[in-house]
Amino acid sequence: MSDPTLPSEYAAWSTRLRDAEREVTLLRAIVDCVPVMLYQWVLTTTGEARFTFVSKGSEQVYGLTSAQLLSDIRYSLEVVHPADMPGFQQAVGESAQHLTPFVWEGRVVLPADPSEAGAAAGGAREFTVRPTGVAMLVAPGPALEVAG
Repeated sequence: MSDPTLPSEYAAWSTRLRDAEREVTLLRAIVDCVPVMLYQWVLTTTGEARFTFVSKGSEQVYGLTSAQLLSDIRYSLEVVHPADMPGFQQAVGESAQHLTPFVWEGRVVLPADPSEAGAAAGGAREFTVRPTGVAMLVAPGPALEVAG
């Protein structure tokens, strides 16, 4: 096994690190151009749920920034259409209980103006969550309700 603290190995390790950083930067640039939300979601044995990674596509899928979702997972629950919440909760529970991938299809309700989160609903969007950690927009839907 090589020792990265040795001068002869330092240059090789530095090159590998720079290459990895370039690959991550390129991958992030590609992911940020795709109209899907890539994420990593964790549910601990104590019941705590949180996102550990959220791509910029969250703005298109959820109408929420990645920073919002990383700071508080409840933002992602607030946009689930009320009629679809029982199915969402059931899918989460089954995934956790059986240690299987989380898969759910349902609607999210987004504000008409993304800068007015919590204001009038702009309509529901259907999306699919795949076990690979991708949430994608399937089709925009008609306006369902106005928040009051």
